[in-house]
Amino acid sequence: MEKKRVIFVDEDAVSLRSLRRMLIQMPEQWEFGFAESSESALDILQKETYDVIVADIRMPKMDGVQLLSQIKENYPGMVRMILSGHSNRELIIQSTGPCHQFLSKPTSSEKLISTIHKAVALRDLLEDTTLQNAIAQLEGIPSIPQIYLDLNAEIKSANASLKKIGQIVSRDIGMSAKILQLVNSAFFGLPRHIASVEQAVRLLGMEIISALVLSTKIFSLFQSPKTGNFSLEWLTNHNFLVANYAKNIANAHGCDSTLCEQSFLSGLLHDIGKLIFYTIHQQKYDEILATITTSNMHIFELEEQSFGSSHASIGAYLLGLWGLPDTVVEALAFHHKPALSMDIEFTPLTAVHIANVFYYELNANSGSGKIPSLDRHYLDTLGISEQITAWREKCQITTGAEAEQAS
Repeated sequence: MEKKRVIFVDEDAVSLRSLRRMLIQMPEQWEFGFAESSESALDILQKETYDVIVADIRMPKMDGVQLLSQIKENYPGMVRMILSGHSNRELIIQSTGPCHQFLSKPTSSEKLISTIHKAVALRDLLEDTTLQNAIAQLEGIPSIPQIYLDLNAEIKSANASLKKIGQIVSRDIGMSAKILQLVNSAFFGLPRHIASVEQAVRLLGMEIISALVLSTKIFSLFQSPKTGNFSLEWLTNHNFLVANYAKNIANAHGCDSTLCEQSFLSGLLHDIGKLIFYTIHQQKYDEILATITTSNMHIFELEEQSFGSSHASIGAYLLGLWGLPDTVVEALAFHHKPALSMDIEFTPLTAVHIANVFYYELNANSGSGKIPSLDRHYLDTLGISEQITAWREKCQITTGAEAEQAS
């Protein structure tokens, strides 16, 4: 088995010695390097290859944010993490671009290695190194311009409301993912993963949200092509309706509020991989979309044929790198092929798999091409096949309510 290599960067020699002691009992498949400055780390990386870099945020000459920005450009495939005891909010906000995940000092060896291991294991979702690198370089996901303008206007309003801001952010796939990446970082020390975008906005507060929107470049605007087959507006509406279906299904199954929230979030983000594909391979992805009507193939099959991976895999890869909840990452990765998850109980994946199929069954404007179908064997394994009809009817009511609001 090929060793996984991690380099730690910290100006504090005591912290590095502590890390050495902490990691000495790690299995042989792990190999660690240590550097006492950003400059030293860059020198090492010119000679040696590493999978992960973990840097302190406060360092002289070149701080952790500047270091990770250079790493992103020169070694795009590396997983980039911050491990720091500093709580400078401005630096933390700046780090949300080049940094995949933030860990706080002190941390246990179990937490540290678990986080690193999960990030490295995500590579199993993607075989193509070029695709891995392109995705790992992304600092954010493009947003619908009108939603960004609405958010900007609300923040600058004299009566700005966190509730309204949360509702606006919830309408956008990219903003939602980035806000949840930040709120679930160890910097905030929350006892559990947050899956509600509106709750995340309340926890971050007006100051941080304003800084994110007005002072950083992580919320880029989607440039709508004059011609082509990709529509971010359609994708956003599709995801939002699937999210509502998934939450309704989880609620009807008697799931607790946490699982219902995770089901909604998973639905909201389940097709984010399509936007990622379009962002990094616009022309090629548009060509794929143009062939859907005549190919008699599912969109994920066409993607796998062209890229070696599907939107499900690359969406899960990026959000896994960003440290979103495992249940959400799993729902993205397997929403077309739920049996691959090996789950034997109802999870957000279950809700999203069913909700996505319902969308295509219940909506006239559901796009073209071969529509997805339910994995009956998976549903039988979970013992929920008999509930499908009732859940479909419940979602049909939601569809009618959405149509009335739009008219």
